[in-house]
This record gives sequence, C-alpha cells and structure tokens, in this order.
Amino acid sequence: MAERGESFDDAPQKQEEEPSPTPHASSSAQTTLRSLEEEIARLTAERQRLTFAQRVGRIGTFEWDIPSTRITWTSELEALYGLPPGGLEGRYERWRQSVHPDDLARAEESLQRAARGEASYEAEFRVIWPDGSIHWLLAKGNLQIDETRGTRRIIGVNIDITERKEAEEQIASKTALLQIAHQELQHLNANLESLVIQRTHEYLEMVETLRQLNAELERSNQELQDFAHVASHDLQEPLRKIQAFGNLLEEEYGQELGDGKAYLDRMRVAASRMQRLINDLLMFARVTTRAQPFLETDLNLIAQEAIEDLEASVRLHQGKIELGPLPTIEADPLQMRQVFQNLIGNALKFHKPDVPPHVRISAEVRNQAGADSSPEQQFCTLRVEDNGIGFDEKYLDRIFTVFQRLHGKGQYEGTGVGLAVVRKIITRHNGTITAQSTPGVGSTFIIVLPTTQTAKDREAYVE
Repeated sequence: MAERGESFDDAPQKQEEEPSPTPHASSSAQTTLRSLEEEIARLTAERQRLTFAQRVGRIGTFEWDIPSTRITWTSELEALYGLPPGGLEGRYERWRQSVHPDDLARAEESLQRAARGEASYEAEFRVIWPDGSIHWLLAKGNLQIDETRGTRRIIGVNIDITERKEAEEQIASKTALLQIAHQELQHLNANLESLVIQRTHEYLEMVETLRQLNAELERSNQELQDFAHVASHDLQEPLRKIQAFGNLLEEEYGQELGDGKAYLDRMRVAASRMQRLINDLLMFARVTTRAQPFLETDLNLIAQEAIEDLEASVRLHQGKIELGPLPTIEADPLQMRQVFQNLIGNALKFHKPDVPPHVRISAEVRNQAGADSSPEQQFCTLRVEDNGIGFDEKYLDRIFTVFQRLHGKGQYEGTGVGLAVVRKIITRHNGTITAQSTPGVGSTFIIVLPTTQTAKDREAYVE
C-alpha cells in the first residue's frame, strides 16, 4: 500500500509533471480566452456585414488558385450568374459556359493577362442565366504571389452592372435619336433659310410687280377718266348735232328725200346706238371715277326704286316682279340701284317669245361658311331669278366682259356693257357674282356681298 501511495501520492516526479496552477496563470488564460471570443464575435459580425453588403450591392468574390486550377466562388457571386450556392461547381469550364459567347474571348484574355502578371484583371461581359435572361457583370481582380509558399492566385470580385448598362443603352439610344433630330433640325434650318431667302426674293419681286401694276392701274384710271371726260363732252356734241340735223332734214325736206329718207333713218338709228354705247361706257367708267362712300343702305328701297324706273318696260312686256325681304348693308346706294336696274332689265329683255317675264328677287344673310354668324362676319347672298331664254354656262365668263354679246344686234338690243358694269360694282363692294342657267328655262344671278365694309373701304372713294 505504501509503495502505491508513494508512487502515486508522494512521488516528486508526479508533483513536477502535474503542478497545480497558480492564481495568476489562471487569470491570464481566462483573459486571453475572452479576447479570442470577442475577436471571433467581431470578425463574425464583420463577415455578416460584408455578406449583407455584397448581397445588397450585388457583388460576389472569387479566388482562383492558378497552379491547382481550383476556383472558389462565394454564394453571392454564384447568385450573379442566376445559380444557387455551389452552382458553378468550382470548375472553370462551368464558368465559361455561363459567359455570353460573344464576350467570352475578351473576358478570358483579360483573365490570362492577369495570371501572367501583365495587368490587373478587369472585364465587362454578359452572362446568360438558366432562364435565358442576360445580365451584365464587371469583373476585377489582382494577382497575389506568395514566394515562400510558392502560390499564385487571383483574388477578385464580380459586380452586377446590368442597370448601368441598360441606362447606358437608353442614353446611347436617346443620344442617337437626339443626333438624328439635331441633323434633321440642321437640315430644316438650312431649308428654312433657303426658303426664307427664296420667299424674300419672291416677295420683293411681288412688291415690284404690284408697284408696276399699281402704276399701270393709276395710268389706266387716269386714261379712263380722260375718256369719260372726252365721251361726256367731245363725243356727245357731234352725236347731238347728227341727231339734230337729221331731225331738221326730215322736218324740212322729208317729202323731197324720197328713198333717201331710209338712209336718214339708218343714220339716226346708228347715232342713237352710238349714244347708248357712249352712255354705257360712261356708266362703266364712273363705277370708279364717280364712286360714293359706303353707307347703310336698305336694299328694299333701292330695289323698289329700280323697279319703278323700269315700270314702262314691265308694262310693255306684261312682266311680273316678285320682291322678297332684303337686308340693310353697307354699300354705295346709287351703284346698288344700277345693279338692280341692269339685272332686272336683262331679265325683262331676254324673255321667251309669248311668255311674260317673271322675275324673283330674294336674299339671305349668312356667314361665309354657310352657318349663322355674328354681324361682323356676315355676308348677304342676293338672287335674281328669271324664266327667260337662259344661256349655255360655258359662256359664263364671257357674259361679264365688256362688249361681249351672246346674241346678234337684230335679236336683242343692247351694247354688251350692262353685266360688265354689274361685276365691276360688285367687285368694288368686295363681293362676287356668278350665274346659273339652262337654255330655254331661265337664269339665276347670284351675288355675295359683305354686310359691312372695312374702315378703309368706307373712306376710299373718288370725289
């Protein structure tokens, strides 16, 4: 028992091999242990933050051991390829399969140059996810060499830049569109500048043409006034003498003339016709040379006065005139009276044989588009209809020209000036005149006049 106790309890070797810890040594070990635990906790927290940052920033890390060709990818990086953790299987070939074929050569070239130590690894390439969608990645890495251990490895990251690339593509697309728009704008500006130059040149030519036309019009008006003066004095006097001497010859020597009286009658008829022609030409000229200012004119009164002037002709032809309500417009009263006289007179003159002439005069006030409108925009449409012989509408422009007649002198009297006077008066009133007709049925003359004139037109007349 004693030997067992010595060798077990009292042997000095036992005490030297298993000394009891001192209080100081125990305290130091506990402090070291706590420090290690705190460091581990800190590193764990930092790793968690780093993992979270990589996940949020869509960043993944990798490590490629070049001699062993062993590659380690983090799960965050594999997620950038649309793969679950371990999806790349640690194989380089598996990575190559995920890279877009058009970008693979460029990405591998950068990686190989980094492996040779020629440059840092940096490449942008597309990867194809298992679902077929395409994403952009930016790869960066550096070569790490440990001479003591004989290791060569590349440590790097992959960053998802899909949103940036899509934004760049949108910017590039919009930039291209802006460039196209800019080019088109430059082209339009060039065309506009050319067009402005052309229009300016045309405008200047038009101004010069108008100046010449105005000068010609002034000369024409002056000549017309000169003619009116000559016609009213110099031409009238010889005609009056011819008629007077013709009458004297008939009174004093009528019995002695015998067959010569027929020549005398023809001379007086010709003189009378010439008198009417001169009077009609004077009337045509005086549309502008003796124009009166535009006044508020009741067309009912004007038309009624014209009918009264033609009362003898109405009775002669046993005609009938229907006068509907007419408006009040701004016009030259005397000239509007002339319009009614000429149109009604033509209707009475060009009636069908054995059919009494029937004339209807009507009016309506509407705007230019045909709908009721405000007074400032209104137009008066006058219609003078008859049941006369009518005419072929292919001669429509001809009937409003001076001295143009559709019938011979022996059929219907007149000088061919009446409708020309009407059109000139209507033109002066800023209106239009046309006609509709059917041979053997009758004619309708249509006049459109503004109910009000501009201030300039109201004041523009010749004393």
